[in-house]
Amino acid sequence: MTHSGRALARQRHPCDGLDRDRRVALGASPRPARTRRSRRGTGAAAVSLGAHRRNAVPARCGLSRSRRGRHQDGANTTSPCRGARADRSHDHRGPSRRVRSLGAPGGRPHRDQGRRPVSGALHLISTPIGNLSDISPRAIEAIAAADLVCCEDTRRTGRLLQHLGVSARRLAVCNEHTEFDLIGEVIDLVASGASVAVVSDAGTPALSDPGSRLVAAAAAAGLRVEAVPGPSALLAALVVSGLDTSRFSFEGFLPRSGRDRAERLTDVASSDATVVLYEAPHRLERTLVDLREVCGDDRPVAISRELTKIHEETIRGTLGEIEVGAPRGEYVIVLGARPTPDTPVDESTIRRMLEGELAAGASRRDAASAVARRLGVPRRTAYDLVIAMAKEPDTDPGTDR
Repeated sequence: MTHSGRALARQRHPCDGLDRDRRVALGASPRPARTRRSRRGTGAAAVSLGAHRRNAVPARCGLSRSRRGRHQDGANTTSPCRGARADRSHDHRGPSRRVRSLGAPGGRPHRDQGRRPVSGALHLISTPIGNLSDISPRAIEAIAAADLVCCEDTRRTGRLLQHLGVSARRLAVCNEHTEFDLIGEVIDLVASGASVAVVSDAGTPALSDPGSRLVAAAAAAGLRVEAVPGPSALLAALVVSGLDTSRFSFEGFLPRSGRDRAERLTDVASSDATVVLYEAPHRLERTLVDLREVCGDDRPVAISRELTKIHEETIRGTLGEIEVGAPRGEYVIVLGARPTPDTPVDESTIRRMLEGELAAGASRRDAASAVARRLGVPRRTAYDLVIAMAKEPDTDPGTDR
């Protein structure tokens, strides 16, 4: 007899323990005599079971429990023994066999729960000034992720993006004529959580290029402004000039004409730090002539062009001897600081030269500029002195034209 058969034979009949007559009175069938199957052969008589025992649930005591396995390759798998757990590495059911949520475990917050969402930002992104390989991976990612890209020329920026394999979501023209009109839209986008990128045709935005007004408006609104550093003609020309880099000032493009140009030239000449200028090719010769007049022939200078390109060139010398040849491309002029005199210029010397300029018919402003240029003193010093002289009764006040 098998193990399950012996367990079935041990089941008690509901009428066990009663005498035969009483069982008959209750309508129960007499208990059949048990017969044993011979252990040596298979010809023993089978056990005769009544209707109740045929439908009785067998005892599960001592039997290994089988678990419902998952279907693998169309077949059911069963746990090999009691207590063994099925492989649930890809099962989304918990111990209760109910579908378990794929979120964070109960009682522990998700790692992103409570984290402040990233707000929008205005990104100033530097672009190549000649060599397209100079753009950084971070700059490419910032342009690709931007909701709006503000650029000087959509055609030129479009060619750059095509070379990089980047598709901008939207381009907007941002130059000296349209930058002010974009302020409202850019501020609204950044305030709503969008990302806005500002690029120039070459180099770093807001340095002699559009972008400074957008930055000022974003900063005034309390919005986030970030720079993505990269190529810069200003720094590239400065570090290869061979001049002092411990202190320098950046003047950008000089005014084209008028009093503003004259005043800026005087400030450049009297600067005690290295000065960096930008200039277009068709105005280079005139600018060099004007610098020679206000600074003298001995002022050291370095002129760079075609930076980061195949024909990159830097010419070094003095203003009186330098030759640049045929103008080509935009130039960066790095001018050395004014020489420090062995003996400081006293006030009496400045006063005497101012009196001479005023007597020759120059205005107070022109006299101060001329004296500052000749003596290498700050123009503000000479101008304050000529104003003080005008208030003295015995001095020709001149005119303030």
